[in-house]
Amino acid sequence: MVSEEQEEEFEALESIYPEIERHEGELLSFTIMLESETDENQLQVELRLSLPEEYPNAVLECDVLDFENLDPEDCVGIEKFIRETCQDELGEQICFTVISGVQDYLNDLVDTMERRKLEEAARKKAEEEAIARKKFEGTRVTVESFLVWKENFDAELESLKSAAQRKAELEMKGRMTGKQLFLSKLAGGDEEVKLAIANQVQVDESLFDDLGDLDLDEELDIPDE
Repeated sequence: MVSEEQEEEFEALESIYPEIERHEGELLSFTIMLESETDENQLQVELRLSLPEEYPNAVLECDVLDFENLDPEDCVGIEKFIRETCQDELGEQICFTVISGVQDYLNDLVDTMERRKLEEAARKKAEEEAIARKKFEGTRVTVESFLVWKENFDAELESLKSAAQRKAELEMKGRMTGKQLFLSKLAGGDEEVKLAIANQVQVDESLFDDLGDLDLDEELDIPDE
């Protein structure tokens, strides 16, 4: 049975929260959707409050029916807040106290989430700056680290010199004149070059046709012995 005192309390709540929805039954029971008073990261929770016949001298029942953008741990925190409030205010009309308290709880959660977000952003920025500073400062040089670096540097420099020398030799060979290339191949016994030279030497056999008519002794004026 709903008492007159309970009816008056509900009417007051209804004037403050028009979205409140009363349930049919012998006992007074209603649900209300609460939202955080923020534009970003808005939190929502749906509560159901049930008033025992002995209320306010008996603890009212309150359950979290639904929630949005809330972690389960946050819902547990809301339920704990409601239980503690009911115990502390036993004998008093506390529906408005519970509802407004949950509203404040949601607003505090949003503030906590924003603070954590800023702290996380600051932490990441500090880590990035520390990494950049470490790269800029470099590694502290010791005698041992310098000797290791010097050995690696000398080995790399020698490798570069050898590569440069080989490249220069290849470029010099590529710039040899035709005569130099010919002589180098000839000196090296290039069979193709020698064969080409032999093929280019042609003998005119007609020059030897009249050798039989020549008096070599007369022509050469060779004295008799």
